[in-house]
Amino acid sequence: MFSPTRDLSASELDALVEKFDHHGTAYRTHSVDILHHMQSKSPFAHSPEHGGFWVATKADDCLAIAKDTGTFSSSPTNVIPDLEPSLFIPMNIDPPEFYEYRGILNSLFSPNRVKAHAEEKQITLCTEVMNKYDRPDQCCDHVAWAVDVLRRVNSPRVKLLFDIYHVQIQDGDISRHLRDNIQWIAHVHTAGVPGRYESRCHISCCPSSPSPSFCW
Repeated sequence: MFSPTRDLSASELDALVEKFDHHGTAYRTHSVDILHHMQSKSPFAHSPEHGGFWVATKADDCLAIAKDTGTFSSSPTNVIPDLEPSLFIPMNIDPPEFYEYRGILNSLFSPNRVKAHAEEKQITLCTEVMNKYDRPDQCCDHVAWAVDVLRRVNSPRVKLLFDIYHVQIQDGDISRHLRDNIQWIAHVHTAGVPGRYESRCHISCCPSSPSPSFCW
């Protein structure tokens, strides 16, 4: 996470919105300011960068676009700029085929199947709580929900990635949630709220975390 060295002026923000580039240096240090300015001034904007693309910044617009598969598509790629031609299933497949592939894959990635594989390979998998504002597409949006899943899975190799930024937005009371659920936590991400910049504290790795650990 990069911390901004100074605030951007309105004219600088206008220029960055006009030529929006999520790979640019300015976005790395001022992403929150740029997106906030874009939401207020130009919530649905076109950027000439990387060959030209449209940017939707409002949650309702993003949801409408996701549902309108007749107009918008994830195929052949869902990243900008385009990577070499490739097909990632089911990410680059549109409905109704998307749901057919997902139905096939879901059984392979059920909690019990994943648990058995992790225990056999002696690796630790983590599920992560994400806030519903940045990631409205995620179902794991509260610590209590995540811990309930972990209790049901009941494996020392399936744990929680505790992201302070997301948990503070969703549940608050970081210290209590850390203390009460430390036995389920394998990894901690630190970042300040609301800017998601570097936090002013240090958290060492959790004693409950076996190594190595991976996150899904």
